[in-house]
Amino acid sequence: MRLVAFLLLAGLTACNWSDEDLLFPRRIPGDAVHLRVPGADYYESLTGQALQGLNACDRGDAKDIISCQARAVAGMLNTVTFQLIGLVNKVMEARPSKTRAGVRVWGPWYDDAEDRTIRFELRRDANVGEGGFRYCAHLARGRKQGPFVDRNVACGRDADGFVEVFSGTFSLEDARGNDVERSLGTMDLNLSKQQREGLNDRLRPLQKGHFVFTYDTTGGQQTIGIDLSEVVDDDTGLPASARYTYHRDAAGAGLMTLSLEMVGRLSQVDLLARWNAVGALRVDAHGQDGVTVDVRGWECSDVDGEFVGRHYQWDASRDLPVGNPSEAQCATDLPPTPPGW
Repeated sequence: MRLVAFLLLAGLTACNWSDEDLLFPRRIPGDAVHLRVPGADYYESLTGQALQGLNACDRGDAKDIISCQARAVAGMLNTVTFQLIGLVNKVMEARPSKTRAGVRVWGPWYDDAEDRTIRFELRRDANVGEGGFRYCAHLARGRKQGPFVDRNVACGRDADGFVEVFSGTFSLEDARGNDVERSLGTMDLNLSKQQREGLNDRLRPLQKGHFVFTYDTTGGQQTIGIDLSEVVDDDTGLPASARYTYHRDAAGAGLMTLSLEMVGRLSQVDLLARWNAVGALRVDAHGQDGVTVDVRGWECSDVDGEFVGRHYQWDASRDLPVGNPSEAQCATDLPPTPPGW
């Protein structure tokens, strides 16, 4: 990803921090916003040869295993999130190019490979909360040079040819502490705006659309919301959007929901995953087109990740136990089903 690589050039500068610099955050949480769906870590740890049995998510029939889909979505969103957090953290570890009270600026730097100029800013913002910060990345076409080339640019404001394509906020649960694992924040990546301005980037796997991420890891729990909009489906060329919610309590029990809205296929696909503190999992799926199609399925697995029961309305031949699926096999101490399910 050229944007990340180029911003890391700031790290070549030696760091001599002022007293105020030391009060600015050095990083935002990474592992604390990891989407942990039971079983995902297990599959990531196995090789292709070791994957065996009913839960092998790399096999041809895995497209119908809805727990595999839940893990795959979590993995994709983790990748995007970690890339963005990694970008911000690497920049903030480096010495800023400009400093003034409550504001730090890195750049502008010229990216000759993409023929554009990059600027990153971090500033105190009381609107975010006590001890809160706001950060942003601006891009401009071509080479922007000179000490005052970005003098009118700031987070939340496009000016002097610079366009904001990435922004975020950050505040600690304890404004006087340094525990980034207990914090609140947002991230907003607008690749649609970036494309409209002709400022292409190669961030993968999310290549187009608008990505909005909110998180709250205060009190030992984890609550995350992710919205994807203005995305174009690669197969149909038609617009699609998604809403992802995730909550995990301090004991480890949790749930995730995923709602996909598409044009040209099923109009709505919903996934719901719920798990208890020891990792027993239930995943439900619902698809509809609003007229003729309304299908449901469910899967339940134990703490070892093995299926104890499943039923797909679209393919009853794969029921477990064979011919006699029973939801009574599922764990009973799961978080409650959200309204609408």
